[in-house]
Amino acid sequence: MLRVHGPEIYDDWIYHRIPFNAPEVVEVFDLLGELLLTEGNVLGGTSTILNTPFSEAPLPLFEDPARAMFVRQGNFVTGFLPEDILANMDEELGVFAMPTWEGGFEGQPILGGGDLAALFTLNDDAVALMKFMTAPEFGAEWAQAGGWLSPHKTFDVSHYADETTRRVAEIASNAEVFRYDGSDVMPNAVGGGTFWTGMIDWLNGSKTAQEVCDEIEAGWPQ
Repeated sequence: MLRVHGPEIYDDWIYHRIPFNAPEVVEVFDLLGELLLTEGNVLGGTSTILNTPFSEAPLPLFEDPARAMFVRQGNFVTGFLPEDILANMDEELGVFAMPTWEGGFEGQPILGGGDLAALFTLNDDAVALMKFMTAPEFGAEWAQAGGWLSPHKTFDVSHYADETTRRVAEIASNAEVFRYDGSDVMPNAVGGGTFWTGMIDWLNGSKTAQEVCDEIEAGWPQ
């Protein structure tokens, strides 16, 4: 949705300013279907998509011989890679941004997630801690540990433990647009409920894209 229709339509979709069964949404389902459901595009086909935990999805890349060439995932997935791969990550794998969509949004959009820090007690110590954790300089030790990116473009990338993570940070910093994962932003009844189950029904062929989108729209919390 972000690559095909750009950030404005994407925002309208995730915040329900357009219905979930709008033509733009159904169109993207169909385009995604051409990628995921075409034979030979995904290792193991639909069954693998539905039954593989995200933490195990990268593993076929590192078998000998490799059974897959690409996996789409956030930078935190490095925490689930084999130890021998982590020990030599820059030599074992490469990273790149998902390509832009021909005829879609012209800039490079990046989709991601994030962590929240919430303040429940207002006092000087708590405020000082929040300022410390949100400062551009914060996170050198976290960066060394891996699986974490600073939200600040001014963060010193030399703190990251490997070139792979530095490349991910560069991709994120240079993106034209950053947006949070739509299912994370939507009400939980949708993002963690009807959207989730609808994707399963669509992938296993029991429902069409239009039927899934209609049902999600009908169940959107009032």
